Amino acid sequence: MHHDDKLVTNKKLLEGIVTEVARDPPLSSPACDRLLTGTILETAISNDVFYPAYKWLSSSGGPDSFLNKASAQKYEQLFYQNLVGQTIQQSQAALLLSSFEENGLEVMPLKGLLLSTQYYRDPLMRYSRDWDFLFGSKADRFMAEQALVKAGYRVSESRRIQTLFTRHISRFSVHCETHSVPVSLTYSFGYPPWYDLWSWSRSGQIMGSTARLMRPEDALLVLCTHVLANGTLSMRDLMDFMVILRKFNSSSWSHLKKLSEAQIWRYIIAVPLVLFSTISEILLSQELVQHETIQSFATHTTIRIGESRKLVGFLLKEHGTPIDLRHVMRYFGYSATPLFAVSLVWNQGRKLSFPARIKKVFLEGCQSLVLAKSEPSQRYAKNYFQSYLSTYLSYFGRRRT
Repeated sequence: MHHDDKLVTNKKLLEGIVTEVARDPPLSSPACDRLLTGTILETAISNDVFYPAYKWLSSSGGPDSFLNKASAQKYEQLFYQNLVGQTIQQSQAALLLSSFEENGLEVMPLKGLLLSTQYYRDPLMRYSRDWDFLFGSKADRFMAEQALVKAGYRVSESRRIQTLFTRHISRFSVHCETHSVPVSLTYSFGYPPWYDLWSWSRSGQIMGSTARLMRPEDALLVLCTHVLANGTLSMRDLMDFMVILRKFNSSSWSHLKKLSEAQIWRYIIAVPLVLFSTISEILLSQELVQHETIQSFATHTTIRIGESRKLVGFLLKEHGTPIDLRHVMRYFGYSATPLFAVSLVWNQGRKLSFPARIKKVFLEGCQSLVLAKSEPSQRYAKNYFQSYLSTYLSYFGRRRT
């Protein structure tokens, strides 16, 4: 695909799914370029926004009016598979939340489960591969895992900070995870250290059950950390960012600005925030967040807003979406961002020989220690170095998810 076509494809796709997700009150759908329909749908699949993209195209005349019969049938079948799969996921989430409540367990839904039910007008608009449940104590998490096993779930992978469960229903697999921390940048160690989300949460109804619901600003922080932990930024992430912003109030940014004063959170907040804002400006010609607000988060980092716009524009033209954050990190420099460099090294490290990989781990671990010395009160130099070792050692023995 030509570089300019990638930019046009991403622009059309984002305009379409934004219209579909925000169709309350009804909005007029942007016209779809019939020559790019197949490319748009493939891009939507890779960005986890196929359902809203297909709904948008259906309101514009339907993919079958733009594609040949075989391609139209393929995407229609995929749409209904997606619909059934996500419906099963939603029904299982409701049953699990009810089970946790019956067992007297206090649970806080994370990421997809929280956003799809509390922020999106239609839960199916937000695709999720699994459901994430946060528990406030080890005892509650253990009891919840026992309840999952009784409900027919099997452990797929277990770590100290989270456990992945799977259950097969007909031809579909339902996945969920129990967490001790909201999200971690490392494999086997909860990092960075989170503040008490529970004391700032509120009790609310979700899928007919009572659970603890975090504030919008905390949901945004979880999203930012999750993006960096995954090492990619997709259109689904951008949609999450946009729906969360709708619930922000005047004090929301103050909380995040105060938090970003600590070096430990500075880049975790600033990098995704700059990327989200810049992508929306390029593809939607919209300023989701005021420039002064974005600048205030970038002030104490190596990020330069003007240069970032050129970089993101280049990445969108050259690679499209999802954006691989390794390209972004090469620009910022790993030495300036060690707090999440470990999550971005894996894809590169796996291509290296064993000695070269060990050398890379050692050098980046040293970079982390050098920068960490500036905040001894956080005590994260020792912890992060230990996490580096445990992360890589554990990775050699099992697959990273």
